[in-house]
Amino acid sequence: MAPRLLIIDEIGYLPFGQWDQTFAGDAALTSAMLDRILHHSHVVQIKGESYRLRQKRKAGVIAEANPE
Repeated sequence: MAPRLLIIDEIGYLPFGQWDQTFAGDAALTSAMLDRILHHSHVVQIKGESYRLRQKRKAGVIAEANPE
């Protein structure tokens, strides 16, 4: 039985354009992998700070974001 949902959390915070840096700088490998992962997929891109990161900042676990 094939999975109906795949969540990639470890590198999901990176834009697709930076994934090749994670995979040994191999753009061909990254392109092929994304092609297979995203085939028949819906991509949801959310802008803004993550809920977990915001909660950690509020709790003082990590430093506040630098204003730009």
